[in-house]
Amino acid sequence: DKKDNAKREAERQREEEEKEAKRKEEEMAAAVAEKGKMEKENKEKLEKERMQEEEIEKSKDKKSKKIKEKASESDKKTKKEEKEREKREKKERKEKEKGEKKKKK
Repeated sequence: DKKDNAKREAERQREEEEKEAKRKEEEMAAAVAEKGKMEKENKEKLEKERMQEEEIEKSKDKKSKKIKEKASESDKKTKKEEKEREKREKKERKEKEKGEKKKKK
């Protein structure tokens, strides 16, 4: 009878230990899965942030390019206006000189 009790107790203890080992194994697997999930989420978050930063940079570059283009257009317009003004002044001077030559004659 004592042998049977000892056997049953040993069997029960072994089953208990197996259950505990299985529970710990499942906990570890769950922890590993959770860690993997968090790493994936973190990686996705970083990728999203990187893409947003790229979009911001592209936007800044576009704005900068537009500003430069407008400045360039403005410079061209100013130079053109200046050439036209110089041409007009030169023409006016010539006409004035012609008028003065005619007066002298």
